[in-house]
Amino acid sequence: MLSFNKLKQSTIKFYTSKYSEFISSSFIVPFIFLSLLYFFELRKLSLEDIDNFYTTYITTIFGSSASIFGISLAALSIFISVIYKPAIPKMQEANLLEIFLFPFFITVLMWGIVLGLSLVVFLRDVSNLINFIVSYRGIYLAITLYIICTSILYTIFLSKHVIKTTLISFKGN
Repeated sequence: MLSFNKLKQSTIKFYTSKYSEFISSSFIVPFIFLSLLYFFELRKLSLEDIDNFYTTYITTIFGSSASIFGISLAALSIFISVIYKPAIPKMQEANLLEIFLFPFFITVLMWGIVLGLSLVVFLRDVSNLINFIVSYRGIYLAITLYIICTSILYTIFLSKHVIKTTLISFKGN
């Protein structure tokens, strides 16, 4: 089981490793873009516009994020079993397995957050408090869009890394 200290160490190693391009491209670019979009457009949206967006797109967002969540887990299993099966014991002994799996943990976590945000939107008719939180000045919409954009970019960069690593491992055999 991954303890808090190991998770903290893996996070620090991840942020300072070759994966740091994931962080800059996947997290910072959507943050800047959506911050500008929020300050100039999203906070001006009416409650009706926000409700129309949710009604139109939330089932698609929920379904696609659930699918990508499952595909990410399946990709992780296949990647580990096919490419690194002989190397897993050595990686585990050298504490490299946690660092290698950390990017997959982040992508699954992010798509899980999108699922959770989408589920809260589905519950907006149940409670006035949930409806207020979901529709207040477009903040919830901006956060949801940010996490979706970040998840998409991060998954693309992770896929690029998986393909590159797979090609390198095949060249080594």
